[in-house]
Amino acid sequence: MKNKLLCHKTAGFIICVVLVAALLAVSCSSTASTTPTTATTSTAATANTPSQTKPATTTAAPVTTAPATTQTKPATTTSSNKYGGTLRVIDPFIPAQPIGAPYEAPLAVPSMQAVLAKIIGQKADGTLQPELALSWDQDTSAATPSITFHLRQGVTFHDGSAFNAQAVKWNLEKQKAGNLFNTTIYFKSFDVIDDYTIRVNLTEWRNAFPPSFAGIQGYMASPTAFDKNGIDYVRWHMVGAGAFTQADFQRDVSLTTVKYPNYYEAGKPYLDGIQFLYVADPITRQVLWRSGGGDVMNVDAQTASLFAASGNQIKSIPNATLCLFPDSVNTTSAWSNLKVRQAVEYALDKEAIVKAFGYGYYTAAYQIPSKNSSAYDPTIPGRKYDLAKAKQLMTDAGYSNGFKSSLIAPSSTSRDLMAILQSYLSKIGITVDIQLPEAAKFSSYMGGTWDNAVLVGSVIEIANYNLSFNNFLNYPVTLYRSAARPDNWPDLYKATLTSKDVDPKLQQAAVHALYDQLTAIPLYNTQSTWVVSDKLQDSGIGNKVLYWDSQNAWLSK
Repeated sequence: MKNKLLCHKTAGFIICVVLVAALLAVSCSSTASTTPTTATTSTAATANTPSQTKPATTTAAPVTTAPATTQTKPATTTSSNKYGGTLRVIDPFIPAQPIGAPYEAPLAVPSMQAVLAKIIGQKADGTLQPELALSWDQDTSAATPSITFHLRQGVTFHDGSAFNAQAVKWNLEKQKAGNLFNTTIYFKSFDVIDDYTIRVNLTEWRNAFPPSFAGIQGYMASPTAFDKNGIDYVRWHMVGAGAFTQADFQRDVSLTTVKYPNYYEAGKPYLDGIQFLYVADPITRQVLWRSGGGDVMNVDAQTASLFAASGNQIKSIPNATLCLFPDSVNTTSAWSNLKVRQAVEYALDKEAIVKAFGYGYYTAAYQIPSKNSSAYDPTIPGRKYDLAKAKQLMTDAGYSNGFKSSLIAPSSTSRDLMAILQSYLSKIGITVDIQLPEAAKFSSYMGGTWDNAVLVGSVIEIANYNLSFNNFLNYPVTLYRSAARPDNWPDLYKATLTSKDVDPKLQQAAVHALYDQLTAIPLYNTQSTWVVSDKLQDSGIGNKVLYWDSQNAWLSK
């Protein structure tokens, strides 16, 4: 089943609706603990040498229990052959937007990670780490909110130009001018303190800012390459400061990279290069893998289960929650009745759905965050499958004879899943016609409205769940507009994002309000899954949702 990356531009920015494997949710566990910190200044590194650098800490990074990866074979840990070889990545996510101008592209596709280094790194558990910035200071005051980055010295872009504070300012100014990201609207100004120190002044503090620099906003491209070659060139020619340089790029076919000899971490990268092979068709990908044509392949849950059964190594990580978003804003819609929305959730046998479509990698969801998130509220009881109760709620709502509606999902969605949802709804009298629009049309629904219908969409689970709120359930509302937020949502939403530190209790209060309102009816929690060669070591795959450690990866013989 084909996977697609859907984005919608709303209110001056583009929201990534589905990252890397989110739509795998519609194709084919211990509770996290969070200990908020109180300091507003990161731990400064003792030296610029990578081996001596201490990880910077930030108040915005929740400390959560990292989900374990799944392996069917023990990894080889021999260190005698860390150097040499080309890693081949079979990638279903074909870049549809500029890869060399991150200030124009909201999608951090896997291909970009090897070439464009970020200001900050982040693990799956939310821990922020030094990359191009060795440390950073946070001013969370109302009067002068800001983040000050202390940058590595001696770093160069692949064209030989210097990476410094001026280069960071140039990139951030490009982001602000394009207004692609819903955090850039809070960028007030940029002060270059010296060549390796830059302060980002903010209009107000939000604890989601630091981890945003560990995402696509943190990617730095060479200003010199832009000045020399122009925007049309750099859009498809990445000139960054990462471990690998772009050697060849063929649209919709492949990207070939080679190791950058002047990478800032001495002795790295270990690989000679990485080749990304873009293959949209799932059957073709599987054939290519089985013929020995790849070392890593991003797959859906069904494919992962098939390859695991045949002895392949599988790595996985929590990714998103698939939800139904009813039209509850429109007062003429039956979905605006809370009892109808409650009836639908009780009518869905989520455990059976997960058993049929999760292949051991998905879990039933009774609130939007998964148990891995600090935003997960353990006090929420959940509306478990109860058909009799569902029918009674429909009667109480005045719809004992049911009503007609529509169920809208992207064209990549499993037809079998849609048919099962249609069947469950019919049992309580709701007759739905299934609509599967192409990406552009579905994207217009996500940023617009839909009448007397239910939209099938995902909420990506980001380590700092405030970014999930910010991107998918934001206020003012720019996404899933027809799904009514709780009356007190503006206050709850602002409280989670503007607190000095990430506060799980504030996040959980917001989640509970969404649960009571039934803004979204969660179906199941998905995972990103990869088939990984036993030869690949220390890649970080399975420890990060979208990002990985290409500079540390190596192939054993």
